[in-house]
Amino acid sequence: MATIYANARFTHRADTLENWQSKNPVLLKGEPSIVTNGTEGECVKIGDGVTDWNHLPFIRGPKGEKGEKGDTGSKGAKGDKGDTGEISKDYADNFLSAALKGSKEGNGVALCDTSETEHRISLALSGEVSDFSDVSVSVYSQNLLSGKNRKTPLTQRGVTVQYLEDEDVYLLDGTCTATGALSLKTNILPSIQGENYTCTCTYVSGSVSESGTAVFNVCCGDTAADNTTNWISAPLRSGTKTAKLDAKYINATKFYFAAGVEFKQYKLKIQLEAGSLSHGHKAYSEPEVYTPNSDGVIENVRSFYPTTLITASDENLTITARYNRDLTKTIESLEKAIIFSGGNV
Repeated sequence: MATIYANARFTHRADTLENWQSKNPVLLKGEPSIVTNGTEGECVKIGDGVTDWNHLPFIRGPKGEKGEKGDTGSKGAKGDKGDTGEISKDYADNFLSAALKGSKEGNGVALCDTSETEHRISLALSGEVSDFSDVSVSVYSQNLLSGKNRKTPLTQRGVTVQYLEDEDVYLLDGTCTATGALSLKTNILPSIQGENYTCTCTYVSGSVSESGTAVFNVCCGDTAADNTTNWISAPLRSGTKTAKLDAKYINATKFYFAAGVEFKQYKLKIQLEAGSLSHGHKAYSEPEVYTPNSDGVIENVRSFYPTTLITASDENLTITARYNRDLTKTIESLEKAIIFSGGNV
């Protein structure tokens, strides 16, 4: 047969994907069709003379080798923070219950970080004592100093000191003729070794010369008779001093003046309290005395806001005080715990 050569150009059927799908023809066997807007790998179908276009597969070449890793793209924007999880009621209840309960122990106990919500505490005594019938526990209020031992005027070195009980003030008058101390009556005060105490002198009226030393000394020692150590020296011209008690006893209080210091009807209030904070002045009141039961337990002891100091008549006993902490501070701690745990407050 003779071979005929035609000098011509021809094109295959081509159309958009949408048109091929809508027309859906049956291509002749071997007849190609081209999708003009197709994606890579979905551009060509070849008919088999039987199957409609929509059901013909696209012709794909063999998979090529994996190319080199491209450059890392820029970091996308940070997504929104998800909703905060919830803290279970049991967790909150247990934490709050534990946070509200406090305990402190020693041969003396100072509760110096209390609040008005802490009205009742319970005490337990322990030690080498089997019979608690002869033991008592004293609970002291905020101010540990009683001025009643100086109700009678005392004059030394030209200065007269007197405690005016109806006003709860000390009255000083006169000019000091020689430097030295004016001792008040020795008085053993409730002492907890290692505890901070704060002495505050508050001006009420009158005047005192600006120059020269004028202080109120709280003295201590390792024996009840030793009162030579000026442990705290609080300025009489309205001042506060805090110090840790390193001795065993607080056993004397003294005024100390330099020669030439002049007082003119000078009135001031003086307070010694447990703890390292100075609170508003409160008049001295006698301690409340409690007797433990046969097991050494005392329930419903009244605490004093903002400081309560507790001692036992037997120094060899250990006092364990259980109390409720400050509610406001407890709530703050609870909020911090919830936030730390991923919760919401």
